[in-house]
Amino acid sequence: MKFHIYKNKEKLCEELAIWMCDVIDSTLQNQEFFTLALSCGETPKIFFKKLASAEFLNNINCKRVHILGCDKVAVRFKIKSKIADYDIRL
Repeated sequence: MKFHIYKNKEKLCEELAIWMCDVIDSTLQNQEFFTLALSCGETPKIFFKKLASAEFLNNINCKRVHILGCDKVAVRFKIKSKIADYDIRL
């Protein structure tokens, strides 16, 4: 493992997006799908935008990639209708 220091967040996210595309590509050569769980919130927004840009998105076989959003905060929502009454916690 190597330790890298980048000049700013944008450069870090660009390098991370390059690395992620390489990992996705190499994984899809050996298995049918690639699953990625990404933290939600403000922190990774620069990385998400970079990865979703045409520069990187065109290098990803999106039909074979599953992306899941996750967060440390539990979410609760209620659904009430004539046929159902749900209280769901995620």
